Amino acid sequence: MLNLMLIMMRANGGFHNRQRGATLIEYALIIAAIALVVLVGSMAITGDLTSFFDTVGGELE
Repeated sequence: MLNLMLIMMRANGGFHNRQRGATLIEYALIIAAIALVVLVGSMAITGDLTSFFDTVGGELE
């Protein structure tokens, strides 16, 4: 009976380690997606910001 409990505990520990690895990969994918959204968003507003600062610079001269 004790051997069976030890086997079950070892098997459960292995599953827990695999689950932790999967969680790490999921967090990495979420961070990569957020970085991609920030990059695309900043590229989309770059032209607008350049125009804005050109206009403000022209008014100040």
